[in-house]
Amino acid sequence: MTALWVIVLCGALSIVYAIWATASVMKADAGNPRMQEIAAAVREGAQAYLKRQYTTIGMVGIVIFALLGLLPRHAGRGRFRDRRGAVGRGRLHRHERLGSRQRPHRAGRDDVARRRT
Repeated sequence: MTALWVIVLCGALSIVYAIWATASVMKADAGNPRMQEIAAAVREGAQAYLKRQYTTIGMVGIVIFALLGLLPRHAGRGRFRDRRGAVGRGRLHRHERLGSRQRPHRAGRDDVARRRT
């Protein structure tokens, strides 16, 4: 329980530090006119970059959403194949036929032998 409180304390301290750092930056002088001009150019470039990124991500998202909407609703259901052939509901393997509390026949002996060595 002590570790949990250390984590909570670290999180709270990080929030306090973020508030202090933000306040100190906002109180700082904006600089001379040349610095303000450079800051405005950087802000404009960042906004253009973000607009382009969000537009691209939005288009890709719409395409993926449309493709997923066009897939048949039954895709992924029913039979699937593994290296032994088709496996459906009627064909279960030995470990799948056993109940949740049962173990495969040889696993108990192998597990005990591994633990001893």
